[in-house]
Amino acid sequence: MESIASTFEVLLDPVILLPLLIGALISWLLARHYLVPPLDIKLRQALRYGKASFGGASVPLKPDSDIAPLETPVGRFRVNGNGTVTDLARKLMWIQAPWGMEWNGEWFVGEPVKVNWRDATELFGRGVPLGFPVGSLSRKHLEASKYGNGYTRGKCSVDFAGFQDWRLPTADEINALGFFDPDGRLEGYEYSGAPKASALREKLFPTLRASDKAHWLWCAHEQGAGIAWAVDGSWPPGDFQASSQFNVLLVRSFR
Repeated sequence: MESIASTFEVLLDPVILLPLLIGALISWLLARHYLVPPLDIKLRQALRYGKASFGGASVPLKPDSDIAPLETPVGRFRVNGNGTVTDLARKLMWIQAPWGMEWNGEWFVGEPVKVNWRDATELFGRGVPLGFPVGSLSRKHLEASKYGNGYTRGKCSVDFAGFQDWRLPTADEINALGFFDPDGRLEGYEYSGAPKASALREKLFPTLRASDKAHWLWCAHEQGAGIAWAVDGSWPPGDFQASSQFNVLLVRSFR
């Protein structure tokens, strides 16, 4: 006990204690700088304040009669001219660029903010855990992931194009962006990378460049044990480490 008390007294000596504290502070700062990547400022603000946007001035949504819908074998779509695209059959409206890019009044500029699945769902919404130990989701799993089945809204409100109810898509919704026929009967749409499917995705979401992994997108569902569902440029969604840094594409429902 005497030796412990003696050691404690030595450590309290300012001549010894001050260098120890300075050394610990320097070590912490170096570790924080080199070992722990800093949070993007937009992500940090969204987590702290619960608000986010795509910047710039919003463009009013044109009347439906002013926009000719795009008719395809895999759905009817309307490019709204304000940074959004509407899936008329599924009653969904998408922002055409991943979160983090900036709207300049005409189009999106800058780079997306990549986030892990925990941050993505905390901010933008979370679906029920699907928990199926398979590499990709079947039709049954996609049906279980639909928005009405236990979806919880995120804490961050995103303001864009006059709406504030943007959220993280479900696995079923993100799967619809594959624009393919699962039965392989539609020429050019047999799989997500087929020519017509790829061309349609490029037309509706020009910022999703497969070459720089911008197609790597989270959806709102967890598999379990640190695994969550996402797409990586091919569909249907597959299982990935929840710690992975992927992009977020936002959607809203309407009637």
